[in-house]
Amino acid sequence: MKKLLLAAAAIMVIAVGTTGTATAFHPLDFGIKGGINTGKFDLKRSNIPENLHIVNDARTGYHAGAYMRLSLLGLHVQPELLYNWNSYDMKVLSGNGALTTDRTRVRVNTLELPVVAGIEFLFLRLGVGPVFNLSNEVSLGHGTVSKVEMDRPAVSFTAGIGLNLMRLSIDARYNTHFKKTDNQVVVGGQTLNIGNNFQGWTFSLGYRLFPGR
Repeated sequence: MKKLLLAAAAIMVIAVGTTGTATAFHPLDFGIKGGINTGKFDLKRSNIPENLHIVNDARTGYHAGAYMRLSLLGLHVQPELLYNWNSYDMKVLSGNGALTTDRTRVRVNTLELPVVAGIEFLFLRLGVGPVFNLSNEVSLGHGTVSKVEMDRPAVSFTAGIGLNLMRLSIDARYNTHFKKTDNQVVVGGQTLNIGNNFQGWTFSLGYRLFPGR
């Protein structure tokens, strides 16, 4: 909660501090945004028994938050504060020959601070930047998997394209981690170490509350 308040306060301070100088040139936009997340984890086996298979099927997630965009001389910097609701179906297949399948819903909610910088041309934006993970909450549904500890990196990477249409903005971004992360999964009382590489996409629609231009 402290991280959330600090991040929100930082964005507000930046916005207030730059409003006075931005009025004459109108380079500052502030708005809200939301959309969907898609992605998958490529699981890497570690101490998993040969007769046990774990499959992680990602479901469509959602995100919502606020953004600030500072544009000047064809360049832009866009910090955002986003809350993500994601879920995955972790399937455990066990047995030899005919496999027995058990499915557990894993919900992962995160608070993130992307900072995207790039170029602008007319209504088109191209940008890349880091994504700072401020908080990570994992909860489980009923199933064989009784515990999941996700080692989410403090900083990940995003890159994408955006369109400015009047007060609306449309963004599509590719997201990934810089390196493999390690997770611990407890299945039937047995602790398994599983590494994964994450890749995903976010598609969002934004609305500019305070258009500078």
